[in-house]
Amino acid sequence: MSSREIAASILDSLSDDQIQAFITLFSSESVRAMMEAERIAAEPDRKRYSDFGEIEKEIFADEEVSA
Repeated sequence: MSSREIAASILDSLSDDQIQAFITLFSSESVRAMMEAERIAAEPDRKRYSDFGEIEKEIFADEEVSA
């Protein structure tokens, strides 16, 4: 079964409300925002974090230094 056939099968199984929610979720504005996020994430010099705890440590470390 092709990807197009799978997608059509999935859409056929959705209610009108579910299809509307899907369209809203993937509106052009949402898609642009997701593409922008992917572009930013792909920047080679962007600092990476493996979990939220690393971000907290960095934020609070800056506050302790200035206190």
